Amino acid sequence: MVPFLAIALCLGVALFTIQPLQQATVASYSSPETRGLSFGYTYLAIFGIGALGAGLAGTVLTYADVNVLFVVLAVIAILGSVLAFGVRQIGR
Repeated sequence: MVPFLAIALCLGVALFTIQPLQQATVASYSSPETRGLSFGYTYLAIFGIGALGAGLAGTVLTYADVNVLFVVLAVIAILGSVLAFGVRQIGR
């Protein structure tokens, strides 16, 4: 029970640390005219598209094993990194 509570505490701290950092980042890197839209896209990415990960993980684990899930999630992370780098380069 103690390890579960420790992990839950760490996840809770991480969850409530991300939100103010996210808001400060959006406020810093968006213009006042597009700030609302920027917040909207950010929350859509986190709660909308991000929630698809649970369904994807369940589907992959239904038909494959944990190693395949790891590869699928790694590919998604790599694609996200490439897209973020590309958007950053366009913005320069």
